[in-house]
Amino acid sequence: VRRALILARGGSKGIPLKNIKVLAGVPLIGWVLRAAVDSKKFHSVWVSTDHDDIEKVAKAWGAQVHRRSPEVSKDSSSSLDTIQEFARLNPGMG
Repeated sequence: VRRALILARGGSKGIPLKNIKVLAGVPLIGWVLRAAVDSKKFHSVWVSTDHDDIEKVAKAWGAQVHRRSPEVSKDSSSSLDTIQEFARLNPGMG
């Protein structure tokens, strides 16, 4: 079973909540979610986030949400750390 995982942390220092800023009438993360869903390559599309507003937008665009832990929500956290947490907490998702 194929699942897409999109990483969208709320604590960006450059542009806070950049993932839900609107571009051409669509939140930035909406463009990615639309592409993932429209590709028909995935059984489900997930967003890993640490922020309520990003979670709301992700769900509105049809994604399931993984609430990441504070340990993988830091500036120093790597994408790999976040992906490994998702895999550990969602066995059988690979």
